Amino acid sequence: MEAMQTMQKATTQTLQTQPEKSKPRGVDVLTVLLILFVMSAGISLAIIQTYINKEIYYESREISKIQKEYNILKEEEVALKNSINQLRYENLVVDMITDIDDKEE
Repeated sequence: MEAMQTMQKATTQTLQTQPEKSKPRGVDVLTVLLILFVMSAGISLAIIQTYINKEIYYESREISKIQKEYNILKEEEVALKNSINQLRYENLVVDMITDIDDKEE
């Protein structure tokens, strides 16, 4: 009988101490939500940065292409100006020759 009474006392004591120890262990919901928010924000920033870098790359390629076309057009302008000056000179010489021929006749 004494053993039974001792066992009942021990059981009663463990039942009384368990509610005091019932603090949740591990990760609570707020921590999980905070972790998910931080991870999604980091991933979002990485995606945005990748998109911006890609756009900058393609815009710089377009600028480079336009710059090459501009340089080609500038060279063509110089060549055309030289050609115009050459034609003016030839026209001037031809006019002088025809004026001289007209005066002789």
